[in-house]
Amino acid sequence: MAIRQIHQTLTKEITLEIQLELGFATRSETSGEISYIPEGRFYYWSALLNEKLEFGEFSAWGVDAEERMRRRELIYQAIDSLIATTLIARRATSVALDATAIKAYSRSFSQAELTAARERIRNGHSAALPHDPDASYGVKTNTSGGSERHTVFFGYFCHALVRVPDKGQAPAIEPRLIESFSLVPADADCVEPSLDAIDRALHHDPGISEILVDREYSYRTPERWIYQLREREIRQVADLHENDQGFRHYQGIKVAAGVPHCPATPDHLGHIRRPSPFASAEEKANFRDQIEERRPYAFRRVTSVDQAGRIRWECPAQAGSVGCPLQGVDVSTAREIGLPVVNADTSEHRPKCCTQRTVTIDVADSQPKLTQEDYWGSRAWELSYARRTYIEGVFGIMKNQALESVEKGYVRKTGLAFVTLAVGIAFVSYNLRTLRKWASDHEPTIDHGLTAPDIGRTVFIEVALDRHDEPGDSSSESDSEAA
Repeated sequence: MAIRQIHQTLTKEITLEIQLELGFATRSETSGEISYIPEGRFYYWSALLNEKLEFGEFSAWGVDAEERMRRRELIYQAIDSLIATTLIARRATSVALDATAIKAYSRSFSQAELTAARERIRNGHSAALPHDPDASYGVKTNTSGGSERHTVFFGYFCHALVRVPDKGQAPAIEPRLIESFSLVPADADCVEPSLDAIDRALHHDPGISEILVDREYSYRTPERWIYQLREREIRQVADLHENDQGFRHYQGIKVAAGVPHCPATPDHLGHIRRPSPFASAEEKANFRDQIEERRPYAFRRVTSVDQAGRIRWECPAQAGSVGCPLQGVDVSTAREIGLPVVNADTSEHRPKCCTQRTVTIDVADSQPKLTQEDYWGSRAWELSYARRTYIEGVFGIMKNQALESVEKGYVRKTGLAFVTLAVGIAFVSYNLRTLRKWASDHEPTIDHGLTAPDIGRTVFIEVALDRHDEPGDSSSESDSEAA
C-alpha cells in the first residue's frame, strides 16, 4: 500500500483501456501520444483523503463528533462493499472474533508525553502530537518457543470476524473468509468496535448464530457483552477468566462456570484452573480429571434461555449422574455403577433444589457472562473452542511477508482513516486468494465470478507503430516481423 507501488500498479500493470477509462492515462487527440498521471498526483490524492475523510479523535480533532462519525461510516461502507464481493453463501453459522496488533509506521512520544498532549487537546488547547496522532500504546501477546510473552507496541488493534465451521462440520466446509473488522487505537476498549463489526457483518449476512471469543471479550460485564449478543440472537463459546473461578452460591446451589451444581459438590472442585497451551501433558490430564470429577454434580439443562432470561435445570440425581437418597435414587445402585453419592442435607431447611425435580434460575443470578452450550473444560467444549485457532492462522497469513505482509511499513501513511482503508484492502486481497484456492481445491464448480480459472499474470504494452510499419507496407515487412 505504499504510494509508489500504487502508482506503479495503476499506470503500468493494468490495460491501457482501463487506464484511459479510469483517468490514470490520457491520449492526445492530435498526436495520439499517451501520458500518465504523475506519481506526485497520488500523494496529493492521499493528502486529500486525509483532509476530507479523516475521522480519528486526534488527527481530526477540530472536526465535530457527528462529522467524524459520518466520515467513518463512509470509509467502512467502501470497505464492506469490497469485502462483500469476496464472500459466498455461508455453509456454517459460526464466526471467530479476535484482535491483532497493527503497528504504526511512525514513532511516538513517551506514554506520559502522549497522555499529556491528548489531555490538552481534549481540553480545547493545541498540542504537538506524534506523526500518527491516533495510534496508541497497547500490549500484544507473542507466542513462540512454547511460551507466551507480552510486548508493548505503538499502533492499533484490529478486531476481525472470520468464518469457521460449525461443531461437527468438516474443516473445509467453507473458506476462512474475513467477514468484517474494526480498527481502533491500541488502548481503546474492545466492546464497541467489536459489536460494530458484528452488526456490519449481520447487515450483509444475517446467518451468524455463534461466535467464538477469548477472555478479552467474554470477561466484560454482561450488560456490555453477553446481553448484547443475546439481543442479536448469537450464542458464544468462551473461556473462563481467572477471576471467574470458584463457586457462586444461589439459593443453596453452587454455581461454577455458569452452570448450577448440587449443593453437596465438594468444595475443592470450585476452582479448576485451565492449563496454558504450553503446559505439560500431566497438567492437562490433571485438569481433565478434575473437570470429569465435578461434571456429574452439574444440573442438566432442560430448556434454553427464554425471553425473560431464565433457564430450567434438572437435579443431577434425577438426571442420573449422581446418587442421592433425597431424590428417591437407589444409592447402592449408584455406587455399583461408579456414580458419586452425595452427602445430602436432610434438614427441613434444605435448599428448594433438593425437594423438587427441576428448578428455574434467572441467568442474571448465575454468572450470565459464562453461559454457553457445552460444559466448560469438557472434551466437547475443548473441541468447539479449538475452532478459534482458525482466526489466529488467518492473522499469521496476513502478516506473512510473502503474502499480504501487514506489518510496520505496509502502509506509509498515518491517521485512522488511511490505515483502516489500507488494512481493509489487505483483507480483500486475502479473501480473494483464499476463496480462489478453496474453490480450486474443494468446489471447482462453485458459481462465483472470482473463482474463474486464473489465466496467469499478464503485462500489457502499447506498441506505437509509425505509418511506414503499418501492415501491407512491403517496404518495411522485415521491420514489422521484427517488431
